Amino acid sequence: MIDGMAASNSIAVPIDETFSLLNAVGLENPGLEGLAALLDACRVFGRPIIVSIAGSTAEEFAEIATVAEEHGAAAVELNLSCPHARGRGLEIGTSPSTVREVVGVVASTVSIPVIAKLGFVDKLVEVSSAALEAGARALTLINSVKAMKIGIYAAKPVLGNKVGG
Repeated sequence: MIDGMAASNSIAVPIDETFSLLNAVGLENPGLEGLAALLDACRVFGRPIIVSIAGSTAEEFAEIATVAEEHGAAAVELNLSCPHARGRGLEIGTSPSTVREVVGVVASTVSIPVIAKLGFVDKLVEVSSAALEAGARALTLINSVKAMKIGIYAAKPVLGNKVGG
């Protein structure tokens, strides 16, 4: 994403004698300028850096991927699977044609490997095939599964985003 996003929230959900974590991270990030500065600072470690990016259009993904490449990223992972980011993530990653477009534009824009991070969707084989055919060099499977916790006294979702993963 071009602009940064506010901090996340998460809750522990008791299940029998254990707990599960439900989160609504919301793609928290430093923004485009922050990404460039972070990558520049990380180069001192001399290790390959894979940058996970998110956008709402193929062009936005490509712009962020270009900045990542220019500042030393070894690869970019396209987050096409965040279950709780409106207009991004899973909303993009459920459509094979949209995934093909996003991956294709990014893969033709940068020379570093493109990884498609896909969600738990009903057309996972079709979406995966579209990503690979469009130029993804690898797939990350799967992101968080959507979930919601309802506060029993307030009778409403406890996460500010309503759903989490």
